[in-house]
Formats: sequence, structure tokens, C-alpha cells
Amino acid sequence: WPADTTGFTDFTGDTGWPEAAITRALPSVHSTTPGDQPTILIWRDEPLPAVSTDDPWRHAMGMLDLARGVDYDLYRTRAPEEGGGNGLGGRATSDQIAAYTTLLYDCGDVGRHTLGNGDSAHDPSDDLGLLGAWLQQDMRRAFFCGDNLASDVAGRGGAGTSFLAEVLGAAVVASDASTVLAGQLSPSVAALAGNSVLSSLGGWQIQGGCPSVRTIDLLDPAGTAERLAEYLAADGSGGVYAQAALLRHVAGDPAHDVVTLPTTLSAVVSRADGGGEVLGVPARVLLLADVLTAFGQPLDPFVAAPPALVQTVSCRPNPFNPRATIAFVVPTSGRVTL
Repeated sequence: WPADTTGFTDFTGDTGWPEAAITRALPSVHSTTPGDQPTILIWRDEPLPAVSTDDPWRHAMGMLDLARGVDYDLYRTRAPEEGGGNGLGGRATSDQIAAYTTLLYDCGDVGRHTLGNGDSAHDPSDDLGLLGAWLQQDMRRAFFCGDNLASDVAGRGGAGTSFLAEVLGAAVVASDASTVLAGQLSPSVAALAGNSVLSSLGGWQIQGGCPSVRTIDLLDPAGTAERLAEYLAADGSGGVYAQAALLRHVAGDPAHDVVTLPTTLSAVVSRADGGGEVLGVPARVLLLADVLTAFGQPLDPFVAAPPALVQTVSCRPNPFNPRATIAFVVPTSGRVTL
């Protein structure tokens, strides 16, 4: 290792090295004390976003004031759609991830080669075996997201069937929810009264029709799993569909706590009718905050979203004809409705 590492060891911010040029050893360690490391592991089992500012997980964790390498670590599967065995199960042992107590997983819209079972016909990375061993340890919590994660895992034979029933607490009704939800490609979702997770978020919409048609799993809760949210009918009414738009399964000995979202986190947006929306905080951020709070890590999503969303605004000239320039200043970067 060279004595002078100037320019080679600064990985901070968007002005540092590009993400594709950085290799990190996990876990991040804070000191020489064993176990002094982040307790949250995010596993992105999906292709990289086009640019870092389009990364919903990075944005959501940042709004919750959680920093990479400090509060959480990130593992990315290289080219997951190719099923080359690059998943976490092909790169780590249960002992190496033992100090992580919370797993946040997202396979995006890949739909195949998600969680492997060590079978080269599907994916030689034994992800299900690794997660099974990890979940056998005490106080394990996981949040699984992905459009067709459940239906893909269902094709893994006995290992997949056990994972669905014993870990997710789910049964697949259809691999394309729109076939049951009266053709809705972007269904609205409402939190169920008295549910054990959603305290900040009353509802959301699944962005499913643009820029491409999205197919997502339709899941029934199985066994002791709790249905946390429901899909609404096209007219906005509830009580029509019995399937779970979000479910929680606490089971096992020792018990593990698993929440499943049958779509990718990036598809969670504010409802078109404004239902369940909180001004200034994206729906996916509120959802993640509620899940992590239910997992025993209380977070306040309003800390990162000041009440005064627009701090200054001006319009010149005023009065104007035929054009004007509207200038505004906001406390953080992001999408703005003016």
C-alpha cells in the first residue's frame, strides 16, 4: 500500500470516484472491537441505476439520516439478470454476515435469477441457504422487495416453497397482479386500520404503467402472516381485494421478523388522489421509516424534511408580460411541485 494515497482514498460525495470503480470489503469496521460495524445490510439484487441520483435506496436512507459505511452497508449483485452466481450466497458465509441484524433486500423488476438455491439451472449462488442459516440466529429482521420475487422463488423447488411459507409467510396468487385487480397497472394501496407497521404512511400508489408496463406478484398471507395494507379498487374503494399489498410474518424459533413488499421500493410513490401522503416526504421514505421502526430502530422521517419545504421564492418581473422567471430555493435536492 503506497505511503501517499492522495486522490485514491476519498470516496465521499458525488465528486469522488464513480461507483463502478470502487471495491469495498464488507463489513465496514469502525474499530478493532469485534462487532463494531453497521447492523443493517442492504442487498441490491438488481441492475445499477443509470445515475446515482436516481437511486431510491440511497435517497431514502439519506433522508432518514442513515449513512453508508456508518449505519448500513451495501452489497450489490453484479449483473443479477444473468444468474451467474454473484449473489450474496455465492460470496459470503452466514458467519461473515452474522453481525448484521437487519437485511433490506430488493430485486427490482428482474423477475428471474433472484434468490438462488445453488442449482446451476437457476442460480449457483445458494442465497436461500445463506439466508436460512442467518435467520436461525436470534433477533433477525428482513424487508424483502421485488416485483416478482415470490413467484420466482416459488420455482426453486422445496427450498423455495419453504422460504415462501416459513420466511415470507406468503402464497402466490398470480405473477401479474393486474389480472386480478381488474386490469389496474398502477393500483392504489391503503394501510389497514390497526396494522402493526404503518404508522406514518396511510397509503401509496404503485408506479406500474410508465415508462414500461410493470408486472408484480399478487400475494395472499399464509399461516400467521399479517396483512398490513390492501389494494384499492379503481374507484378508490377498499374492502374489495383480500390480497396483501404489504405483509408481515413473525415466526420461527428463534423468531424472525419479515416484512414483504411485492414490488420494488422504487415503484412506491404518492397516491394520485393524495391519500396517505405527507407533504415533503416521499411515500417510499415513509414506508422504509415505518418498517425500520417496527424492527426496533425508531426513525423520524420529518427530521430530514423541514416544514418549510420552499424557503424562498421570487417572480420577476411582476407584473409580467409575456414571460416571467420564477426562482426558488429548497433545503435539499429532489423533485419539487411548484
